[in-house]
Amino acid sequence: MSDSPSPIFLKRNHVTDPLEDMDWLGLQAYLDLILSPEFDIDKICAWIIRAENIVCKHASLKREAARNQLLTDLETYTKDRVGLQDAKKIRALHDLILMLEKGYRDIWAARLTDGVETLTAEERVSGTFWTAHSVLCRIDKITTAYLEQAHAISNAMAITDEKGNPVNPDAETSAICHVATMTCLGEGFANRWFNKHGVLVLPDLSKLTSAKQALSEKASMNALFWRNWQTIDEHRRFLGGEINHFQEPDLPDWVNGPYSAAAEYRLPHDHIERFDMIANDRWKRQLIQNFMEMRGRTNLSKLATGLTRPLAIGPGLLVSEEEGLTLIALCETFFHNVNSDQRRYHGLRLAEWTRGYAVLQQLIVDRFDPKGPASLFPQMPRQAWSDLLQKYGQTATTAKAFIDH
Repeated sequence: MSDSPSPIFLKRNHVTDPLEDMDWLGLQAYLDLILSPEFDIDKICAWIIRAENIVCKHASLKREAARNQLLTDLETYTKDRVGLQDAKKIRALHDLILMLEKGYRDIWAARLTDGVETLTAEERVSGTFWTAHSVLCRIDKITTAYLEQAHAISNAMAITDEKGNPVNPDAETSAICHVATMTCLGEGFANRWFNKHGVLVLPDLSKLTSAKQALSEKASMNALFWRNWQTIDEHRRFLGGEINHFQEPDLPDWVNGPYSAAAEYRLPHDHIERFDMIANDRWKRQLIQNFMEMRGRTNLSKLATGLTRPLAIGPGLLVSEEEGLTLIALCETFFHNVNSDQRRYHGLRLAEWTRGYAVLQQLIVDRFDPKGPASLFPQMPRQAWSDLLQKYGQTATTAKAFIDH
């Protein structure tokens, strides 16, 4: 009777789990047990390319070296076991990962050009929040003026500024949030602003001169490019398709501005993105319809108490109208009542996550000062944040989990 392990079939977690620690020996031990007919290199490549953190968006020499060695070992192993043609697929996957990382590195390096390199990291981050404040004030002014003129809210509003130019508040708000996030994370990794617990700790932020603020806005554009490349990266890894690269003097007509290079992503099937856009547009319209019905039928505005008094988490107990709309959206998305859902995701129920963000949003709304950009990032001791969250329904344990994430 043989003592050797029984052959097993290919499973995703047995491929992706060793990738967390770049453990080639662990991956090899598993691959050795797979029956030859089940050794599907295409499936293995798909799981690898979609694995979390397989692409190092921020430079990490140690992890990149370990990852590169693992893929090299896998390529050699595949060649010895099933032949050169399948080994070439591992090589192509490795080349794709390196190409995606190069895109991140090139964009990140380009931020320190055209005078931006004269700013400190602290000034670049400060400038991002000052820019965000300016954009939010502009959007608020435009939308308020438009709604006063329209006297109504519909699910197909075409908002324009004072010159008649179309304005998309959702897109602009999303863009400036991405800029702030990418800038803080990028500078955090580059300047080691993460503490021993992996939490990003920003330095003190101060007001910039107008000249420095103008330079920081150039860095903000770079953050948008970084975000766009992240979108291309994720589309390519999860949906397939191809990325075309262009260099001067052969740039396509759609490239406008002082750029020397461009990249274009093409889906393998255009209908995927088209259907996605249609679905998202219908979903947004449905949310607006739900919001209007909730306001009319449930007196939502009076149910929302703001941060005026302590409030538990439960049906009909709302910090803001947005909290109510979010809960309804989650219920419709997951087809069950999230208020009664007791499952925990990273330590909190969905209703607890929603309340946590509702409290943060309401705090910013209450403290926002059109003349004070610093109001966008209120600073309090950790215990004060915990006390605030517990005042509005969290426990000490869930408040800690929320803050840590």
